[in-house]
Amino acid sequence: MADEALAGDTLERQIDDMLGKRRPKVDSTKISVDQFLFFNRQIASMARLNLPLSVGLRSLSQEVKNPSFRKVIEEIQKEMDQGVPLQEALAKYPKIFSPLYLEILRAGESTGNLAEVLEELAVYSEEMADTRTKLIHAIAYPAFVSGISGLLIFYILVFAVPQFKSIFTDMGRWEELFPLTKAVIAASDFLRNWQVSVPVLGVLLAAIVAGILKLRSAIKEFNEFVFHLPVFGGLFRDVTLFKICRTLGDLLRSGVSIIEALSLTAGTAGKNKIRVALDQMRRAVENGERMSDECKRSKAFPETLVWKLTMGEERGQLEDALDELSTYYRREVGLTCAKITNVLEPVILLFLSVFIGFLVMSLYLPLFSMHNVSGM
Repeated sequence: MADEALAGDTLERQIDDMLGKRRPKVDSTKISVDQFLFFNRQIASMARLNLPLSVGLRSLSQEVKNPSFRKVIEEIQKEMDQGVPLQEALAKYPKIFSPLYLEILRAGESTGNLAEVLEELAVYSEEMADTRTKLIHAIAYPAFVSGISGLLIFYILVFAVPQFKSIFTDMGRWEELFPLTKAVIAASDFLRNWQVSVPVLGVLLAAIVAGILKLRSAIKEFNEFVFHLPVFGGLFRDVTLFKICRTLGDLLRSGVSIIEALSLTAGTAGKNKIRVALDQMRRAVENGERMSDECKRSKAFPETLVWKLTMGEERGQLEDALDELSTYYRREVGLTCAKITNVLEPVILLFLSVFIGFLVMSLYLPLFSMHNVSGM
């Protein structure tokens, strides 16, 4: 599934990989998620209205602003004019259309439900894009506020504190300063002693960068580690559960066999216990067992998910059960993102206010104290 080439290219790439998507690039040219969703919606509309796709693609190519993507659409249209099925024409551009996307499309073409499948793919793309946007906001906002807070504190220590130090020195009452004031001035002196602070801060920065890169790798692979992160662990787990329920349900509804569907779904889960459980479920089905039997033995899924899948499979309503579960986890992702933002925002601001308050108190209280003493 194609994804948005967002600004910054580092965080966006992590999030794209977390959501099991491929970045939509053609010869290193990026296309936006809006363009891809527009393409999806338009071909779904053409199929629903029973319009010739090759003719519609010719018109659609004129509306696409990205020249590389326009060229791709024109090539797809030429392929279809020669009688090539849509799925085969799209398969020539794997950097834009993922194997999961193509498999659902192939199943839709083979069962004669192309219009319905294209509509499902359009909805799927939009839901994944919406989930990615919420996830990016939940992660980026605390990081942004924390970074601004750090820069503000650095500015106060490096540029504001020395002014107060000069005042205290001129007043000749250094020994009367409060311990907190001396500690703040010592921190300022350390930061302004570039020969010492630069190497120390460099080592600290290198350690932070190494930690970020390690975290980035964990997020990119969506391994088990991210499920245990404070604050964000539950969010990552819910995103994964939403993805697998939505993907598996769409694949089964499109006519893909349960074995192939489980294999493709496992590819979207990342490197974690959920991926292992899905592979075990696939092997169990290959050996003649029910998918829910292995699901019960696994410790990777919540009890609610296990129970609903079991009941859905027993009653022949597995797709409906997966739809209900995907709706539930999508709602949970939205609520969790909102909670993270709503909770972390005041916490970070409170910390910043308290810290800056202590800095201000440590600098001004000695002035008030000295003024009172001199006025007696």
